[in-house]
Amino acid sequence: MLALSATRLAFVTCCLAPFAGAQVEKQKIEGSGLQDGDNFGLAVGLSGDWAVIGAPHADDLASESGAAYLFQRTTAGWQERQRIKAGDPAADAGFGASVWVDGDLLAVGAPGAIVQGMLNVGAIYIFERSGSTWNQTSKLTPGDAAINYGLGYSVCISNNRVIGGAIGEWHAGTHTGAAYVFENNAGSWSQVAKLVANDGAAGDFFGYKVSLRGDVAVAGAIGAYNGIINNVGAAYVYAKQGAQWLQTQKLTPPNPSPTQYYGYALAMNSDSLLVGAMNNHYAIPGGGAVFVYQHPGSTWDQAQVLTPSDVAMGDGFGRSLAVSGSRVVVGSTSLELPPAPGAYYEFIEAAGQWHEIAKFTPSDLIYGDSIGNSCALDGTTALLGEPADDNACPTLLSCDSGSAFFFEIAPGTAQYGSCGASSPCNNTDGHGGCRNSTGFGAVLAACGTNSVAADDLVFEARWLPPSVHAIGFMGRARTSLFLGDGLRVAAPGLGSGLYRLPLQSADTRGVLHYGPGLVALSQGLPQGGQIHPGQQWNFQVWYRDVSGPCGSGTNTTNGVSVVFAP
Repeated sequence: MLALSATRLAFVTCCLAPFAGAQVEKQKIEGSGLQDGDNFGLAVGLSGDWAVIGAPHADDLASESGAAYLFQRTTAGWQERQRIKAGDPAADAGFGASVWVDGDLLAVGAPGAIVQGMLNVGAIYIFERSGSTWNQTSKLTPGDAAINYGLGYSVCISNNRVIGGAIGEWHAGTHTGAAYVFENNAGSWSQVAKLVANDGAAGDFFGYKVSLRGDVAVAGAIGAYNGIINNVGAAYVYAKQGAQWLQTQKLTPPNPSPTQYYGYALAMNSDSLLVGAMNNHYAIPGGGAVFVYQHPGSTWDQAQVLTPSDVAMGDGFGRSLAVSGSRVVVGSTSLELPPAPGAYYEFIEAAGQWHEIAKFTPSDLIYGDSIGNSCALDGTTALLGEPADDNACPTLLSCDSGSAFFFEIAPGTAQYGSCGASSPCNNTDGHGGCRNSTGFGAVLAACGTNSVAADDLVFEARWLPPSVHAIGFMGRARTSLFLGDGLRVAAPGLGSGLYRLPLQSADTRGVLHYGPGLVALSQGLPQGGQIHPGQQWNFQVWYRDVSGPCGSGTNTTNGVSVVFAP
């Protein structure tokens, strides 16, 4: 059992922080041939074992003609399979500005595409997979094509339908915007609807984001006027009735304010419609919010407002959204790792309510990087874009060649016990343990599964001081006690003690791992420390930190709770 000196412990009266999920960064990817300004990762899509990443400013065929990359999941990780471009590339087409993959169907937006000799009409390129190769099969354009429409600024697929936003469409003035719905019938694509707002006006930017699920379509208009305030934003809902798509509702924020960008991001699952407003002041000025609507009847009614547990001024929460079943990932431009802003949060829906259960922060952000712009989610895999990464030209801080990150979420796990307002020496951290000598709190996360039989759960501790000694430990209960510069949040209880895992050393990056094989390891512990299905265990890591802010010489990560399954 782990021996903890009683003289080091003092009871903390604060409650444990809200759950934020347990997840581990699995892989960072970059496309082949990336160059200065390509912005790989500005748009991302994910479906099963295939991922698509847009690089709309790639200019190898023509200046900013654009490209998109297809990656496939293999036993060796995600591997690049294909770099696709428009069959008729043109300068400034921006192919890859939006992407969506669904099974064997891929849609890529190019808002600057030339149509019938007219500039910036925009187009959506359709690709279909044959084996491991994706081939262009169609180019979708507006039936009323006109200059500067910008079709393909946003795109979404649902079964045999594709919807695309055209924010430059100008039926009621410059940048009124529209959205176009296309259907595939017997292998042939045709436009079946043009969606516009009943009260559309110049500067609405209708179609900035679009979402489609079955016979329901939604379009965000971030510049919509509410009759009193400019640029409040709105989300317009349409339903297919017979052969027509009719506007059924206009959603607006309950706290209107200028330029809050309501409608900046959209997502739908079977019972919820989520609308991002990245400059909303719901919790704090500029903190952002995601408004959740549900439809127990014929209309969508506001049911909840999502904000992150560590929201701060100017965080920009709601910049991007991706949904898969009962999970949603939300992008933010928060200053989690200054001066490289951005983070992603995951929420889970349970009994009609959404709860924060994850926060994703890529490991190698540096000055000039920026995440939160794009995300995709399928099952327990999240794909996060980082279009401002500079790896293709690392000596140029404004290179912005781009990258993307895959994270894997461990089911049945949840982080808890982050270092809130009560901390040993005001060394708070809203996500991980209490701040250490690196300036950040060390974060414990998990990947793999919670299956006892599989025994493949892996814990990762990150943002420890480099090369420090550390000890993992586990207990059946929770607490909140000062321990050195940190908090001990795992505790003995339910007939168990507090059991230590083997001594380890962090690597030069400040990272260490426990597992797989933790279940097997526990079988060598006393009976109370053996892990069995149905049990909930709490894990934490204690580590040396001789230069820590409180002077005790040690610190701790946050905790991770695991409910083990057979």
